[in-house]
Amino acid sequence: MWSRRKWTNLLMCSMLGCSAHLGCSGRHVMRIAVIPRTTGTQLWEAEHAGVEAGAKRWNVTLYWNAPTREDDVERQIAMFERAIDQGYDAIVLSPDQPLSLLSSVNRALAHGLRVVVVGSPMPLAAHPGLKQIVNDDSESGRLAARRIGAQLHGHGEVAVLGVDGDLSSLVRRERAFRLELASNSPDVHIVDEEAGAFNRAHVEKTAADIIRTQPRVQAIFALTSEATQGSFAAVQNSGSGLILVGCEQDFAISVTSKEMDSLIVEDTVGMGYQAIQWIMEPGDSNNSDVELKPLLVTKDNLHQKDVQQMLAFYWKQE
Repeated sequence: MWSRRKWTNLLMCSMLGCSAHLGCSGRHVMRIAVIPRTTGTQLWEAEHAGVEAGAKRWNVTLYWNAPTREDDVERQIAMFERAIDQGYDAIVLSPDQPLSLLSSVNRALAHGLRVVVVGSPMPLAAHPGLKQIVNDDSESGRLAARRIGAQLHGHGEVAVLGVDGDLSSLVRRERAFRLELASNSPDVHIVDEEAGAFNRAHVEKTAADIIRTQPRVQAIFALTSEATQGSFAAVQNSGSGLILVGCEQDFAISVTSKEMDSLIVEDTVGMGYQAIQWIMEPGDSNNSDVELKPLLVTKDNLHQKDVQQMLAFYWKQE
């Protein structure tokens, strides 16, 4: 159902002939604001590729912008609120901190906007204007556990870095990792868990300390992009040969190096495309949340077509 603002736009357009919101044919041109966690990273550039593909398919106008840092929550809230006030029809949001954006999302829904949450889920009540299309974080944890279990041949010690009990997505990722190891690699033991989800320098120091003081640790599972980058730097500087499995898109090429065993990558291309699809064709699917499967990337499959498509390499040159 259109909000009063959209009906006002339609009435004005009928009086003036056409406007920025309607083509000269009189058809309303949807304007969608896309606000990822940050810009300039492969994770969210892949989402950009997905929403652009959707925009071409359904002929909508996109506004794409985000904070320059993933921890700049106030900036993301301000961008979201501005999109409401500037009369956008829908918003696609990848929340930096889901709890901090709850009131803004509820305000958008109350104003009649459609909102699609991608990446990490938000604790929101079901609403006809709301859709959540997120990563299957439990599968991310299971993929990492299977890889580490196989690489350690079922025996060894592992550290988990980037833990954050306030982020439900990371809690699910870590829990699934732990349960999968217990089920299928019971002789692989988690001996250390450290925080630092969004602090690369802190994780690098922590990983370096683990490598130096806990020689029995043979593998690290890094839960976030920053934790992956910090762990990679520590492993590289130490020359330890430790097995590192991370969660990161930007570092994909690093799986060809000896310091990075593998990476878990999210299908943000699919999230972006499906977000636009649901906004434009809400009657074609229900409002239940959608979880998209991540992918384990190694040096053996990095150049396969499905992996390249998920990473959305070179999409801007197409």
